[in-house]
Amino acid sequence: MKETAMKTPSWWKKSVVYQINLRTFTPEGTLKAAEEKLPHVASTGADFVYLCPVVLSDDDMNEDYWSKRQKASGSGNPQNSYRISDYFMIDPEYGDDAALDSFVKKAHSLGLKVMLDLVYMHCGPKAKMFEDHPDFVKRNEDGSLQLNSYCFATINFDCPELCEYLWDNMTYFVEKFDVDGYRLDVGDKCPLDFWCEGARRVREIKPEFIFLNEGRLPEFVRDFCDANYGLDWTYYAMRDIFNGKFDATKVREQWQKDFDLLPEGALQCRAYENHDVSNDAYDERMEKVNGAACGELALVINFMIDGVPFIYNGNEIADCGRHSFFANRFYGGYYGIDWSRAEDETAKQRMAKVRELAELKRKCRPLYEGKVVWNETEYKEKIVSFSRVAGNEKITLYANVSKESVEFVHDGRKISLEPYGYSIVND
Repeated sequence: MKETAMKTPSWWKKSVVYQINLRTFTPEGTLKAAEEKLPHVASTGADFVYLCPVVLSDDDMNEDYWSKRQKASGSGNPQNSYRISDYFMIDPEYGDDAALDSFVKKAHSLGLKVMLDLVYMHCGPKAKMFEDHPDFVKRNEDGSLQLNSYCFATINFDCPELCEYLWDNMTYFVEKFDVDGYRLDVGDKCPLDFWCEGARRVREIKPEFIFLNEGRLPEFVRDFCDANYGLDWTYYAMRDIFNGKFDATKVREQWQKDFDLLPEGALQCRAYENHDVSNDAYDERMEKVNGAACGELALVINFMIDGVPFIYNGNEIADCGRHSFFANRFYGGYYGIDWSRAEDETAKQRMAKVRELAELKRKCRPLYEGKVVWNETEYKEKIVSFSRVAGNEKITLYANVSKESVEFVHDGRKISLEPYGYSIVND
């Protein structure tokens, strides 16, 4: 018998997540600058702002402790925001405690919730906690740091004091800054019982706190997580389909694979980009390769399918420039959103579409409650088509993920779609 996912708040099923990577969001790269743009974020129809890590990162210049991508970026920046030095201190690159407090208060005033990133699988070689607790990290027989595949120090969850330290960190940001959610970076690599206890403590403070796991393990959404991050959907459905590696059947195959793996009712984030996919990938970004119609279609699919739609900063204005989360105002310069083009027609049309989709997600019962029913068409290699059904209500999507026009008949309807075109039928 298929297991059942943990019950999540009813409003979460109608939510839209907007990711802010501070280094790519504004040229300043600060919480203050991002706060000034929160009205824009709210205007997309998003409900949650998810911030990449804002705590102090390790500034060790020894490249033996840098990840491959960090070196390849060419920025020369020792501070990788996913290589933490101090879990309790806001990195001065982004601001300070007052800046985060102000950011959260402003977000809440606009009806936005705030999600932070927890990076607990690994940390920097000079993490502050090692000063008093050298056993918080795994070590080799000679006492040297045990490094993971990213060349970061591996945290030692066999140490009970380490778990208490991180549980205190989880509750700290809820109690001091009133944040509303956590994304668990590489969450599967940390023990499930550790996360469950941390979630229990956090939800004693804020019962409807949201946990989002960057991982695939079904027990996470069974026991405490409100959604998985949807890694495979982003990488192996969205990116690979629109970059021409596979045909439209891959979308259904990936959905079915996830459906079979996860408990009944489990949610996933639905994105076509995030900070990893877009990082230093200027010549591979989907919208740069295929144009704005492709990006719009990807958004439409992600809002229509089951799960939680996810907007990476800049998607809402069809941004397709180079992004780098290793570069910043100190190293390499700004590689992020070109806000000067936010008023051109393509950007305006995209913003209007995102708002329309967010409103549809909130108001259309099949989109937040309905099951997915896949439709067969004669162009199965080009057409992604499914209905969302809740009781007697149904809404259907026909999406042409190819670069060729397609015309066919389905359910007595004649459907004509341009390259990257789509049709939404509300029955």
